[in-house]
Amino acid sequence: ADQTRLTSKSYQSGWFAQKARGGGGHLIWLGIHWLDLGMYITDSKITDVSGFITNIGGQPLDVEDSAALSLKFDKGFLGTMTSGYYINRGKQSLIKIWGSKGWLEMDYSTGKYLQWSLYSDKPRTVHKFEESIKPRGYSPSVHAAVRSVLDKEPPTLDSHDSLQVLRTIYAAYKAAETGQTQQVRVD
Repeated sequence: ADQTRLTSKSYQSGWFAQKARGGGGHLIWLGIHWLDLGMYITDSKITDVSGFITNIGGQPLDVEDSAALSLKFDKGFLGTMTSGYYINRGKQSLIKIWGSKGWLEMDYSTGKYLQWSLYSDKPRTVHKFEESIKPRGYSPSVHAAVRSVLDKEPPTLDSHDSLQVLRTIYAAYKAAETGQTQQVRVD
């Protein structure tokens, strides 16, 4: 996300720039979605977190505009995450997962919505998701939530998933404050 918005007085007076009202900054507002996505894609929960959280842009905010985290998942693999207002304009939105059988990448800022490679394929073979990405934004999630209630379908994410990502966020804040890795309770 962009650093420019942080200079706006209206942004600085908003709930997302005040810890007492928003609970934190960029990590709890936008970074949370990438933690959710990482756990959803890997079908794994974060069990340990360490990292740094700061106001790197120097704007008069009492919340972070930058976070760098190291993550351990319950299936034994590790991850890293940076979340913040780093660029002048626009946004970068990328998740990349490397594994023993290949890699997966989603990069909304470049239009590479989903691509992957399997090491068992011919070298340099990259598969691409070619289906429509419409509707976009929160519409598919809202639609799925309504279907879950009306049609009794299982939700994409449930309250346990939501609680897990919030535990992870607050463990990250504590890790940054104490300088020590924090365990995240997994139910």
